[in-house]
Amino acid sequence: MPERIFNSSIPRYNGKNGGFGFHVMPQWTYSPQVKFGLNMEYSIVTEDFKTDAIGNFEIVSVSPTIAYHLTKSKVSPFIGVGAGLYHVLNHTPKLNVGLRPIIGISCYDVFNLTAEYNKILADINVDPNNSGDFDNYYI
Repeated sequence: MPERIFNSSIPRYNGKNGGFGFHVMPQWTYSPQVKFGLNMEYSIVTEDFKTDAIGNFEIVSVSPTIAYHLTKSKVSPFIGVGAGLYHVLNHTPKLNVGLRPIIGISCYDVFNLTAEYNKILADINVDPNNSGDFDNYYI
């Protein structure tokens, strides 16, 4: 999700902020309402809104997660959290610890639709003149 959602000084329709990602998360059921998972993700995030040079940041992460389902039905909303390792390719430090609060809805334990806030806790060393800026979070 674009940084402009959290920063009102960025124009709403600035098309230079965004990204996409792909992740796989096998889950193990501990109880009907508690599930453990292992999230493996690859994302590309663009955040440079000040110039025409649109930088992107490739992020690879692995994080164990735990989710609590609010109901026991086949379609169930849930909340969860994950903590793991993040690597922003071509930037230092190589490995970073991060947190991932999660909200979502599970359909028949086969499909999960989630919103995840990913926060890398370390400072990523980025040269703004070379590849834009990265604020250590993405949604």
